[in-house]
Amino acid sequence: MGLVMRVSYLVIVAVISSLFLTSCSESKPGPMASETPLTPMVKIAEGAFVDLLVEEHPVTNAQFRNFVISSPAWLRSQAAAVLVGENYLQHWLGDFEYPEGSANSPVTNVSWFAAREYARWAGRRLATQDEWESLALASETVADGSQEKRYQQTILDWYQRQMPEIPTAVRSGKPNYYQLFDMHGLIWEWVDDFNKPSTLMAGYGQTSDVTKLFCGNVEIADSDSNDVASFRLSFRNSFIANQTYPNVGFRCVADAYVADCCLPLEPSSATAALPNESIYLTDGLWRDQSGGERALSDFVGQVVVAVMIFTHCEYACPRTMLDLKEIEKEIPAEQLGKVRWLLVSMDSERDTPEVLQAYAEKNNLDTSRWTLLHGDDFAVRGIAAALGVRYKKGIKGNFAHSNIITTLDSAGRIAHQLVGLGTESSPTVAAIKAECQ
Repeated sequence: MGLVMRVSYLVIVAVISSLFLTSCSESKPGPMASETPLTPMVKIAEGAFVDLLVEEHPVTNAQFRNFVISSPAWLRSQAAAVLVGENYLQHWLGDFEYPEGSANSPVTNVSWFAAREYARWAGRRLATQDEWESLALASETVADGSQEKRYQQTILDWYQRQMPEIPTAVRSGKPNYYQLFDMHGLIWEWVDDFNKPSTLMAGYGQTSDVTKLFCGNVEIADSDSNDVASFRLSFRNSFIANQTYPNVGFRCVADAYVADCCLPLEPSSATAALPNESIYLTDGLWRDQSGGERALSDFVGQVVVAVMIFTHCEYACPRTMLDLKEIEKEIPAEQLGKVRWLLVSMDSERDTPEVLQAYAEKNNLDTSRWTLLHGDDFAVRGIAAALGVRYKKGIKGNFAHSNIITTLDSAGRIAHQLVGLGTESSPTVAAIKAECQ
C-alpha cells in the first residue's frame, strides 16, 4: 500500500507541474519579472488533511522577487515598518537583486505579514500549525515518523547546527512520505496561527502567571506534541509577526486551485497616507455591530482603546469589560469625545454583527463611542498579530487568548499596552489623556 501511495503522489506532482507551466504566473510577467512559476502543489491523499494542496518546497528568492515586482508596497525600500522589521530581505542586494546563485534558495528574512501577503497574491494561504505539524511528522517512508528514533535525531541534530548565510537550493534532499521537500533540514517556516498561546511561553508579558495572561476557556497546552514538535512550538512562540529571521521562510497551501492569481496587491487610498507604524495598515474586511462595512482607517483622528474579545467568553472578557468601563470613567468629559472604544471579535464564525449588537446592548455600551467589529479570519489574525494578541480556538468554539488593552494614537500607532488581568490601569488612563491633548 505504501508503494502505491508513493507512486500516486509522484504522478500527482508530475501532472500538477505540467499543468502549472501554463498558469497565470507565467502569463503575467512584470517589467523585471522572471519566468519562475509558482511552486507545484501536492494533493494530500491520506491522514488528517485529505485533499489539502501543499507546495512541494518553500518559496524561493526568485519567486518572492516576482511578488515584490508585482506589489511594490512590499519592496525592501517601501514596506511599512509595522509589517516588516528593519532586517526585511537584508540578505538581498537591493529591492530586486538577491545574491548570485541563490535564485532557488528559500527566501528568508521575510515577516509573517509578508509571507501571508505573498500567499494571498498567489491565491493560496499559509498552513495552520496543525496542518504543518501533521505533514512534518512524515519521514521518507511513513506518514508518522515520530517513533523513528534515527529520523527524529536527525531533525534534532539539524536544530543544533549553525545555518549557512544563504540556505542551499530547495529540493536538494529527499522528499518525505507525502512527496514534500525540505520540511526539515533547510529552514524553519512561518505558519498562519504562529501566535497561538501556549504554556511553553515562559516569561511572556509582565507576569509569569499564565492565568492572568490568558483566558481559561480552552486548554492552551500542547500535550500531544513529541519532543521535536515541542521544540518547534517553543521556537515559534518567540516569533513576532513583523520581525524577520535569517533562518525562517515559508511555503503555501490551498484548499482548492484558483483561476486568478498573481495580480498586483495595491494599497487602498485610505491607507496611503498612514505612517509606517500604523496598525491600520493591516486592514481587512470588517463590519460593525450595525452591519455596516468598516475600515480600520475610519478611526484615524481618534484616540482608540482596542481590545480583542469574543462574546461567548465567560471569564476574561467580562472582566476586561469592567476594566474598560472603569478606565472610561477616569477620562475627563471634555476628552471623551476624542476617544473610540473598539472591541474586535476573534470569533469570526459566531460573532456576527447581530450578535455584537446584542452584546453592546447587554453591556449598556454607547455606540456613539463604542464600536464592535466582526472580520473574516484573515483580518482577525492580522490585527491580532499587530496588537500582539495570541489566541487559539478550542474544539467547542471557545478561545484561549491573551488579555491586552491597547491605546492607539490618532494615526493608529501603539501608544501604550496594558497586559494581563488585574493589572493597574492608571498607566492606560494617563496614556489616553496624553494622546487626547
